Amino acid sequence: TAYFDKTPKFLKYFPRTLVVNNVEFDHADIYDDLDAIKLQFRRLVRQVPRSGFIFVGDDSPDALDCVTAAPAPVARFGLAPGSAWRAADVAVEGDGMAFTVLRDESPLGPVRIPFSGEYNVRNALVALAVTVVHGGSFARAAAGLAAMTGIKRRLERRGEEWGVLVYDDFAHHPTAIRQTLRAVRGRHPGRRIWGIFEPRSWTCRRNVHQAELGEALAEADAVVMTDVFQPEKVPDGVRLDAGAVIAAVAATGRPARLVADAPAVAAEVGRQARAGDVVVVMSNGGFGGVHELILAEIRRHAGTA
Repeated sequence: TAYFDKTPKFLKYFPRTLVVNNVEFDHADIYDDLDAIKLQFRRLVRQVPRSGFIFVGDDSPDALDCVTAAPAPVARFGLAPGSAWRAADVAVEGDGMAFTVLRDESPLGPVRIPFSGEYNVRNALVALAVTVVHGGSFARAAAGLAAMTGIKRRLERRGEEWGVLVYDDFAHHPTAIRQTLRAVRGRHPGRRIWGIFEPRSWTCRRNVHQAELGEALAEADAVVMTDVFQPEKVPDGVRLDAGAVIAAVAATGRPARLVADAPAVAAEVGRQARAGDVVVVMSNGGFGGVHELILAEIRRHAGTA
């Protein structure tokens, strides 16, 4: 939505082809609960004409629930048997993923993408599905995916100092945080992973996902988190308790620290990071330039070691 129009932007698009990958509760400053969000998706689904196409993610029960009354034909996609479009034989391959695309269980061919994580497999799978149903070449589309060079702020490599690798990611919802950290672990098995998080989005500044946030961050081996961004803008009764999140992570046996700001994050990581570590910074904002601060602190500590 926009501040001058609180209806979802996607209701302005009137699509002929629609992909509903997953549906979860977010945008807590606009919507009261998950049902309010699902209502908007149902309205969107009803806009797609009978001559159109709808693709829905098989692993999202709430997405599936939103398309039950769709006027257009619905095709399910995912990784599980039974999907009309399925990614099979999924495997980590270097810095990317490899899989085979099945349409109604008939193989169309192998695919390799230079991105990590099963969520990117799903994204690539449905991009291929949309291409093929509109008459595009599967082989050309697969070659195009293989040649992609990345997307800014989606596991974007920001630098490496003294064997410590720093990534930036836009993740700011528990599901995205969990999937991002799992993708990094798949890409860098056996390495210690730092999860660095700033609760900055309007949803993450609230306590609606407080328990899930601790569980998601515990996918990392060590966690450093700042307090809520501009806490004065969130009422006391609904504000995220960052200390409770850190306590939940620490209860799993992982080192977890709550610090004041980006320089404090960098100081913490710079003191403790060692060669082979992977640092994943997650925020939907600039986070005070913490990526460069971390790299600078690692250089400084390595130079005095």
